[in-house]
This record gives sequence, structure tokens and C-alpha cells, in this order.
Amino acid sequence: MKHFFGIIIRLPLLFAILLLTAAILLACGPATVPTDNGPSVTPEPAVDTIEEATPTLFPTKPPALIPTHVPTKTPTPGPPPTLAPKPADPEGLEGCKSLGFFRDEGSADYKGWCSEQLAERVLNTCEGKPTTEEQRECGENLAREYGSYTFRTSPYRCAAVVEEQARLECMKGAGEDFEKAIGGLFETWAKIAIGGNQDPEVARATKDTMTCLEEQGFKNIDPYLLFTWQRIAPLQELKDREDRLSPEEKDLRERLLEPSRTCAKEHGLFLAQDEAWAAELRRLDKEEPATVTDVIREGLLEALEKPGIATIVSGEG
Repeated sequence: MKHFFGIIIRLPLLFAILLLTAAILLACGPATVPTDNGPSVTPEPAVDTIEEATPTLFPTKPPALIPTHVPTKTPTPGPPPTLAPKPADPEGLEGCKSLGFFRDEGSADYKGWCSEQLAERVLNTCEGKPTTEEQRECGENLAREYGSYTFRTSPYRCAAVVEEQARLECMKGAGEDFEKAIGGLFETWAKIAIGGNQDPEVARATKDTMTCLEEQGFKNIDPYLLFTWQRIAPLQELKDREDRLSPEEKDLRERLLEPSRTCAKEHGLFLAQDEAWAAELRRLDKEEPATVTDVIREGLLEALEKPGIATIVSGEG
């Protein structure tokens, strides 16, 4: 079993010349010599003589002469390319467990290393379990220690399942769990953002921001063209929405990027959103805890409550 996952992590030249020479000699007979009893005869062009008197040696295109072969030096193979090692999380295993979708973007640099560590932990801890079911449960329990769905739904949780068919079924289940987790994350985020944006302070700041843009000549703006980083959704959904935009709308969105960000800062929109979204998340955590458990584990509440404005709000990391 270890070797299965280890693969993841480790006509000679002379003859041609003679033929051409013979063709030329046969075609080019002696020129007609002028006589004393009559006018001189001008010899006809050799090319006509060749076509009329001499059969064509090459009915089609004559083969090109084969150039003299110049041996080339066989290059000396160099050392195989080496891949840079994946950077380790400075906090080790505990750092891996705290990685999350909404936490610092730099944390993404450690996901490769953390995934390798998870696979190694599962193999070392669970492969010796006596039954397939125990091997699977052991790996799932280890994966649940991690905050991010990236690890909890990782197929590495199946690394210690020895029986092939059972391992494939385990990996299929991991994929289904991934789809469910990411879909739930998108839905919950949308719910938090919609609820938070109903806050009176956010509504006031939004109105002032739109007025600010109108004063700069941007009239009747489609809100969908603003603050695009605040909308997270499945890639296909985002692609479909993008395909529906006209070239003019895409151009306007680009021109609005900096003015809208500047107006939002000036009128306190991002700050109001940061506070309102945090309040909405805390409310849902009390009233519908199961709804927001995963986004909290992914670091959303932490990102909204720490000093400053969260990246998901301002679009600035």
C-alpha cells in the first residue's frame, strides 16, 4: 500500500553522382559544325535536345543528393531536475490543522506539505489496523482533526485502506464529501453577506458610495460589476455569469475597480461590512450553529474579528 501512494509523493552518394553524370553526357552530344557549302546552322538549345533525344532518367523529381554525414557529439546527460521541497508550515502539524479558506493567503503555501504529512500520518497510524473498516475509520478520524475541508475531505484519509476496491470506494466518498463541503461553504457565505448587507450602516455607506461614483460620471451602475472579490461561488457558476457579460460591461467593470474601492473606503463601506458580517455570523452561530460550523472552522469569524478589514471584504490582502 505504501508503494501505491509513494508513487504520488516519488542510394549511396557515389551511385547518385554517376547517374547524374551519365545523364548529362548522353544528352549533350557534339554541336553541329558549319559547312563550306551552305549557311551555318545554329545549334538548337541543349535543353530541347535533351527532351527529344534523351529519355528522362527521372520520370518525376530527381532525388536530392544525400549530404555527407557529419557525426554529432552525443550530449552528456546532466543531473535530473530537482523539485524544490514544499515549504513546511512553521507551526508544524498544529499549523496544518489551523489552515483555512478565509485565513491568511500565505497559508496556501503550506497546503502541499501539510497534505504529505496527513498521508504519512494516516499510513503510519492506520495501516496496521486489522480490518478494512477500522483502517478507513482511523484515516477519517485523523482528517477530522483539521479545520479546513481541504484536509477533512482529502483522499489521503484513505491511504491506509489496503483492499483496492474498498480504497476506491473510500476515495469516492471523500470526493462526495468535498463537493458537499465546498457547496455548503459557498451557500453559507452568501447567506452571511446578504444578511450583513441589510444592516442600516451598511445600507447608508452603500448609498454614499454609489453617489460618489455617480459624481465621477458612472451612472446607473449594475451592482454586480462592483466588489467582485466579495462573491465566492462555484467556478462553473462564476464562468456562466462571466459569459453573460458583454464586452462593454467587462470594460466598465475594469474602469470601476479603483474608483469604487476609493469611494467605499472614503464612505466607510468596507468597515461597516466587516462589522456587520461578523455580527451576522455570530448571530447564526447562536441560532443555527450547524449552518456556520464549517465556515468558522475555515477561519471566517476569526478573519472578520481581527483588527483591520478582512481581505474578503476589501479585496486587499
